[in-house]
Amino acid sequence: MNGVNCAHVVVAALLLLCGALPASAQSSQLFTHGVACGEPSTSEVVLWTRTRTPSAVTPQLLDESGAVQRELPQVQTTADSDNTVKTVIGDLAAGSTVHYRFRGPGGELSTAGTCHTAPPPDSTAAFSFGFSGDTDWKWRPYPVMNALNHESLDFFIFLGDTIYETTNFEGTTVAEDLATYRAKYRENRELPNGLPADAPVPMQQMYASFGIFSVPDNHELGTSVADPGAPKYTEGGAPAAPGGSELVNQTPGFDDRARAYEEYQPLHERPGGPNGTRQLYFTQPWGQAARLIVVDDRSYRDARLPNSDDPRADDPSRTMLGATQLQWLETELTSAQADGTTWKFVVISSPIQHIGRKSEIGVDLDGSKSWEGGYRVERDRLLKYIDDNAIDNVVFLTTDNHNTMINNLLYRQDPEDPSSPMVPARNAFELLTGPLGAGFGYPVQTDLTGMSGRDAERTVASVLAGLQVKAGVDPIGLEPATVDVVPSSVIAEGGEPGAVEPAAFTSFNTFTYAVLTVDGSTLTVRVTGHPGVDPATLRDPSVLAQYAATESHPILTFQVTAR
Repeated sequence: MNGVNCAHVVVAALLLLCGALPASAQSSQLFTHGVACGEPSTSEVVLWTRTRTPSAVTPQLLDESGAVQRELPQVQTTADSDNTVKTVIGDLAAGSTVHYRFRGPGGELSTAGTCHTAPPPDSTAAFSFGFSGDTDWKWRPYPVMNALNHESLDFFIFLGDTIYETTNFEGTTVAEDLATYRAKYRENRELPNGLPADAPVPMQQMYASFGIFSVPDNHELGTSVADPGAPKYTEGGAPAAPGGSELVNQTPGFDDRARAYEEYQPLHERPGGPNGTRQLYFTQPWGQAARLIVVDDRSYRDARLPNSDDPRADDPSRTMLGATQLQWLETELTSAQADGTTWKFVVISSPIQHIGRKSEIGVDLDGSKSWEGGYRVERDRLLKYIDDNAIDNVVFLTTDNHNTMINNLLYRQDPEDPSSPMVPARNAFELLTGPLGAGFGYPVQTDLTGMSGRDAERTVASVLAGLQVKAGVDPIGLEPATVDVVPSSVIAEGGEPGAVEPAAFTSFNTFTYAVLTVDGSTLTVRVTGHPGVDPATLRDPSVLAQYAATESHPILTFQVTAR
């Protein structure tokens, strides 16, 4: 640090001690990465913040005018948790709005946040929520979040890859220990170099705007040098070798990565398994209208295969969830159907739809990390369970593929027979969207001469659907014969209103999020997007400023009627 900057720090510190700095400046001196509210239930929420140094901070509940309604017991930030702190706030009214902030020991005030508690169990009131994921630091400040933060949502699901562990632009070096993983979480809630220091930070605003349900994926929990038997990061994850090596979720490295994730997310810390693995799966009803079932399909899965054509993907013993969690998921689905819950939203970090293997469509779009690509028997057993138990209106929510593909689901009638005929799942479908800011591209290559933007995307969607049909794979998109999509509700950028076609359910070179509105038997889905950019160009401050200021726009919308 040069002498001028040191002087600035000293002056600021003296002004802070004298109380001469405005509240916003005092806040920035102590509260470094905003606030967050998470995992709202009918009566409680989890509040989060971080301070620059270990401090005793006081959570405050506010009224709509910002006046303090209730002060809660002090909580302490410590170096042991990287100066983050979480506290559970209880005795809240169901279906209420929670305004909150933290007060520091010197009167410093954090920014204020807002979230909503879940409605009473018998509520059938309409509500809206959003979801997306995949935030690679190279695409900060994630301007699509500017639109997201203006949505009127009851909650938001931050669905996986909330950080990317690469530490250089080329992606050849990565975070490998607790300290560097913590730094990645801080980095994503900071502005990139080249923007004004007082510019808003969209990710901080997102955490402060909604109740957040966070879900981990591979970039939070992937392998590292701390995992015995695992290859280097650049070699693609743990091997599927006969005899196997120690399970990654039982290594010190995995424990550190899960710890950093929990420290920076506003979530409950649930009892883990007997081997110490943290439990990251849970369920949350949202009145009578819906049940949110959040699955952890990372911590317990068998090792990844080289590709989706590997015959081991048809091995009945391979698991994505582990026996305990799979039984829990089936029980939650059955329970939701039995108690009259209309919509069952199953949150997964890896897609469950069948897009196509290389042997089928010439390119491996299923990939070995997906349910269809590497864990087919367990996938088909789950979908068959939904049918056999007459469970209606199951909507899988996912990200990870860095595009939007919305699709109905088929499964093998006999899950253990790879040649068994495919049958449609009972009104079950998948919404795949994102990223908020990460790598993107077309899933298949074709001649796009003279085309750009949405015209090019529509062409690619048509080509992909053609390859799928030729291979006997169900083409992308929702089909009224399988899912009760309302044709007149289908509106997609560049298409004819009411056209139920593959392009109406896809988007590729865009950063996106989805908003779902549940109103009785009607589910409305809207996907909003921001043009994707080459991250290398964002090193130019003028390009970065233009990127940050570009507005997002609606990509597609449609409605589905419950059965």
